[in-house]
Amino acid sequence: MVNFQPASTNEIVRLKIYRQYRLLARLRHQRPDLRLALSHGMQSLQTLLASLMSGADDLASLRGKEGAAAAAYFQAFTQVFAPALGFNNRNRRPPLDPVNACLSLSYTLFYQEAVNALKISGLDPALGCYHELYGQRDSLACDILEPIRPLIDAWVYRLFQGHLLRREDFNFANDACLLHASGKTRFYEAFRGCVPAYRRLLRRYAQLAADVVCQPEHACG
Repeated sequence: MVNFQPASTNEIVRLKIYRQYRLLARLRHQRPDLRLALSHGMQSLQTLLASLMSGADDLASLRGKEGAAAAAYFQAFTQVFAPALGFNNRNRRPPLDPVNACLSLSYTLFYQEAVNALKISGLDPALGCYHELYGQRDSLACDILEPIRPLIDAWVYRLFQGHLLRREDFNFANDACLLHASGKTRFYEAFRGCVPAYRRLLRRYAQLAADVVCQPEHACG
């Protein structure tokens, strides 16, 4: 099987960071009271984007830059949520606050959409180019999901900004935060409303991946 061209891994990271930057820019427009914190995050992301323009990074370097971008991005992104939600950083397994609970659940649901999109395109979801093979993880699904994560973050933000979900929609027990029944109902109703657009985008990315894989091997050298 011919894998993605090396430039495609750069594009995965670059598009993800660009969308993180764009989200912070929109939030800065909406929240001028947080202009300093959001601007600081944007500046860090802009510097990382500039460093990716050459396309010469190896995987270790790309992963390092993605990690640096995530740290800068979430440091800014956490600021736009109500303090009562307790969203101070990205955490998981288990999530410790309502925002992280929704982010983790959303990423899991859209990950499955990515797996389905790749199967429709005739690709093995397990064989990624950016994420390595790991256990039962479908690494190629993780690859095509990466640039969509900031769009999912924006959707989760709207759930709380529009008061569709509140702190009282969550249970806190055994150092974990999970949606309770009424919160789940509203969450999944919102998910069903937004998923068609994201599904189309994931299928587009899956087809792009299939187009690269089906190129003659000499075209990918």
